Amino acid sequence: MSPKFLQKIMNKFTGKSESSKTAITQTSAVAQQVVQDSSLATDSAPSIPGFTLVWSDDFNGPAGTAVNANNWLSYTGPVYNNEIERYTNSTANAQLSGSGQVYIIPLKDNTGTWTSARLHGMSSFTCDPGHAMILQATIRLGTNSPGNQQGIWPAFWALGESVNVPSVGWPQSGEWDILELTNGSNVNNATIHFGNSLASQQMIHQQVGTSFTAGAYHTWGIKVDRTSQQETLTWYLDGNQFFQVTEAQVNDAAQWDDLAHKPFFPILNVAVGGDMPGMPNDQTLGGMESGMQVSYVAFYKSN
Repeated sequence: MSPKFLQKIMNKFTGKSESSKTAITQTSAVAQQVVQDSSLATDSAPSIPGFTLVWSDDFNGPAGTAVNANNWLSYTGPVYNNEIERYTNSTANAQLSGSGQVYIIPLKDNTGTWTSARLHGMSSFTCDPGHAMILQATIRLGTNSPGNQQGIWPAFWALGESVNVPSVGWPQSGEWDILELTNGSNVNNATIHFGNSLASQQMIHQQVGTSFTAGAYHTWGIKVDRTSQQETLTWYLDGNQFFQVTEAQVNDAAQWDDLAHKPFFPILNVAVGGDMPGMPNDQTLGGMESGMQVSYVAFYKSN
């Protein structure tokens, strides 16, 4: 399906194998940067024992071109949470590297306007009863200092497909925040959002964050597990569990059904400004090293 994401989301705390990747030069009207890709990037979605790869994008294609429109919708609709960026479908903001990554690049023009990209997966997947499902991606975040990333808000997350149904929308659709951080932090906090209405929106949030090395590729994932009576959502960094939410913690059968039994689609974006990071300032830099580089995104289902 083609997610259209017409519902307002409010209050969101809500490649190919090479021994050495090629340096990529990004040029805009306001900045020019040269970035050496990490040789630690996973080139394509790997196999996982006991699981079958059901969908993936390895971001292959000529350098500087757009992502595969059969796999991704370049969202250009309104922004929420008091963000100030304008999402575009320009390859200045989202482009293939030519060596198996997509680059999502926030940019500030000479009028002070920020642009960026937000990619919505065109396919949604459901965890089947008695099985498990994994959504994961290998991602590198930029190395501009925190002082130069004030207001920058990258995320890898997923929304329930029912967010596109006017009678449902958010937060009833459910939301999984897999990787979400602000202001150049190297500490991630996993979150779920759910509830029957905006007024009753609830979240379960990782209180003590998980640190990682900025500038290196890391694999971030979430597993929906319906193989036991006590179903779970579990977050992983490089294969190691760092957070888990159980059905009992949600303590509402209908809302757990929305979170764990319904189809979800992935989202990649870099926002600028907003309720969570605050506003950018004169020291905030755009460009690659305030952005996100993604080697692949994949869904797996257990055998």
